[in-house]
Amino acid sequence: MKSQGVLWGGLLVCMILVGTAMGQQPWGTMGPNWVQQTAYGGGEYVYAEPSATPVPAPGGAAPQAVAEESSGLSCLPRCCTSRLCRCGCLPDPWTLFPEYESGLKMGGWISAGVYGNAWGARWNGPIGMRDVGDAFTSDQNWFFIDKPADTSCKTLDWGFRFDILFGADAPDTRARNNSRFSWDNAWISSDDGVYGTAIPQMYAVVAWNKLSVKMGHFFTPIGYEQIPVTQNFFYSHSYCHTYGEPFTHTGVLATYEVAEGLNVHGGWTTAWETAFDNPVDAQLFLGGVDVPIGERLTFSWMVSAGRLGERWGIDFGDLYMNSFVIKFAINERWTYVFQHDLGLISNTGLQMSNGQWYGINQYLFFKINDCWSLGGRFEWFRDDDELLVPGGFSLVGTDYYALTLGLNWKPHANLTIRPEIRYDWANGRFTTRPFNDFADREQLSGGVDLIFTY
Repeated sequence: MKSQGVLWGGLLVCMILVGTAMGQQPWGTMGPNWVQQTAYGGGEYVYAEPSATPVPAPGGAAPQAVAEESSGLSCLPRCCTSRLCRCGCLPDPWTLFPEYESGLKMGGWISAGVYGNAWGARWNGPIGMRDVGDAFTSDQNWFFIDKPADTSCKTLDWGFRFDILFGADAPDTRARNNSRFSWDNAWISSDDGVYGTAIPQMYAVVAWNKLSVKMGHFFTPIGYEQIPVTQNFFYSHSYCHTYGEPFTHTGVLATYEVAEGLNVHGGWTTAWETAFDNPVDAQLFLGGVDVPIGERLTFSWMVSAGRLGERWGIDFGDLYMNSFVIKFAINERWTYVFQHDLGLISNTGLQMSNGQWYGINQYLFFKINDCWSLGGRFEWFRDDDELLVPGGFSLVGTDYYALTLGLNWKPHANLTIRPEIRYDWANGRFTTRPFNDFADREQLSGGVDLIFTY
């Protein structure tokens, strides 16, 4: 079948890419030159320019070009003379727009790919944002304007952010809980609902010293994975991110930096995935903390809680949802991430059901060099009362599991290629099953996408 050919062809590509990456091991004189950042998060490394060739002494022989070394890795000066991947090195990417003295930035990215399953089904089951099977999709055509607010000194400053998106990810990213024709809720550009347009962020920021206040429509700080493809390792998303967490908020969120890396957040928002409308009159608290623990460990905890509001005589009840993320830089190459989500809806009216959901995500990343990285994700998500995952597959709730293996390859500073393979399975007392057009409880799938930034 066509999709089986796509899948197994993708697996072959993954094997070739992994072999190529491991064949370009950076240890030795041809590896990258890394400098460890002094800021918190000791596992992050940045490219450093090599030192200039020494000037020969009068009458002496011309010295050889010297490769600087850091953490046992080195990079010859000739390795980083362009934006192409050479010797495991990459310089800064090219940008279409300059950065202005005010700090104003403009830019974006284009991403597209294909995701199929071994069944040949036209739907990939409940795999979030990669639900269209056996079809090439243009996922994110993104443009942003950003002016950060300066919090480095005791003066009043301001900033703003605006993002607009067209692509297959837009229908899931829009303010779908708004009134029918409010904000970007009606901007679906194709009859089948695959493509659309969304404005996922538009907010202003006011800052004084270490305090900043964000006002408007913005991405959630809850969880680990994000909507922009440039902030995620994997092409597909976890169940926790897709079903258990908000994508966007509208409201006010204040952040105060108590110390380096230690931040406290607190504010008010409307219902999840609404923008300047709040048709149910929801009143939610959004807040949490980011805590550095030593030089290599961070702990982040965020919560969204309050009244979900009423509409058309329906009482949507009370919400409590929290997520914590632990990031551990094991060493210069290995990074481990642990995430736990828990959500509860209670005190609903007769027309709605109470319920809860919870899950665990684990990630392990291996950075070969500036151009190659390997990653794995194992997840478990429990939709206890069939509130979140569409389909109502079970009588009393479903356990979803998924194991994902992927590769990030950057042949150019502006280009990333992300092949992955994924195995999903589900347990429950099924009325209908989640995969293969509701016929099976497990699925092998995979895909690849390309991201070009500008």
